[in-house]
Amino acid sequence: MDIKLRKLSAEEVVFSIRVEDEMFETPDKHFLSGKDDPDEEITKEMVAGIKKRAYRGDPWAWCTVIIEAKWISESGVEIYTGSTCLGCCSYDNEKDFKENSGYHEDMLGEALIDLNQRIEMSFLRMKPLLSIDSRVEDTHKTYEYNPTAEKCESCSKVLTDYDIGSYQNGNNCEGIPAVCEDCAEGP
Repeated sequence: MDIKLRKLSAEEVVFSIRVEDEMFETPDKHFLSGKDDPDEEITKEMVAGIKKRAYRGDPWAWCTVIIEAKWISESGVEIYTGSTCLGCCSYDNEKDFKENSGYHEDMLGEALIDLNQRIEMSFLRMKPLLSIDSRVEDTHKTYEYNPTAEKCESCSKVLTDYDIGSYQNGNNCEGIPAVCEDCAEGP
């Protein structure tokens, strides 16, 4: 039996959008070519307006737009994130970007593709660990409940390797009580 990995759909993920300062190119360098530009005065005014908005702290004045697609578990834990970004952007706000940029829908798709690729890469790295065929002998350690395992002397919880390591710390600990992390911290 071969395990198949399905791709997530847009309905199964949570999309978010955020902006960061554009760090790699200035509006001058991006818009003003220095060549014969018939609209050079208009372009200079536009660049001055972008700089003024950025100076006042407007995050959408000159930015990189980042769209993330997150796969969230049923318990609310973020499991995987895919993303895409677009630099050298100047929009009035998020709504302006979504409605007028012409990039928003494409970027949602790109972020979803990135998310599915990240999940697939994790799956491919874990595939050698998966054993569906009952004829395959498992020679590795399994993690099962062991009723004879060492227990916390305070609450009787079975101690984990972490708990044991924290109180033994690699030494012979005769006389030191075996307690779990919770009981060791106290009330």
